[in-house]
Amino acid sequence: LSCVTTAMWFAPIGIVSLISGHLLEAEDLKYTFKTLAIYLVTVLLGLFFHILITTPALFYLVTRKSPLPVYATMIQPFMIALGTASSGAALPTSIVCLEAHGIDPRIANFVPSFGNTLNLDSNILYEAVAAIFIAQLNNIHLSIGKTILISVIATLSSIGSVYIPVGLVSMILILNTVGLPVKDIALIITLDWLIDRIRTAISVMGDGFATCFIAHVVWQQSIDDDRDSQD
Repeated sequence: LSCVTTAMWFAPIGIVSLISGHLLEAEDLKYTFKTLAIYLVTVLLGLFFHILITTPALFYLVTRKSPLPVYATMIQPFMIALGTASSGAALPTSIVCLEAHGIDPRIANFVPSFGNTLNLDSNILYEAVAAIFIAQLNNIHLSIGKTILISVIATLSSIGSVYIPVGLVSMILILNTVGLPVKDIALIITLDWLIDRIRTAISVMGDGFATCFIAHVVWQQSIDDDRDSQD
């Protein structure tokens, strides 16, 4: 425990030194900050498009229900995840809110807990965009095959990596696999304090949609079973 505590105390110094050293090596700081700003906007647009367009559209197409009640139900755990950058901290509130929404307690307890570890869609999007950003920063052309490979590796490596800070291990794995420089992860860390909170909150919201979707499927199945038994 003392070793971990010591490492946590020295971590900010190490991170600042790592970032400072990388910035000092940059030939054009203005260009570096401009590319970082574009990267940040790209990631945020992708995340918000996913949770505001893709997710509710899929939910509506399958359930034929409005996604607005789900947003209203999950707003409290969403804000907790946004403030703490921890999906685990928001999990108890997610369960309570989903049960209050009328979800079966068995589903409300199982699906968010399961999704807390495996439903890392926002993290996958973030890592894929980060890898492509690092490639463009170094003027490295990525073929369609390598781009698909990045997406596949990001998906597989993110499963179960919810407790790894900054997704550092999976990012190194992705970059090494496609031959991209690992040293540029230092630039990613400069913005991760903000992106991490947003992508965690979006993952929590996604868990809420997944729970309501499963509840709808189970409810529909029970209706079909009742009809079969009557026939």
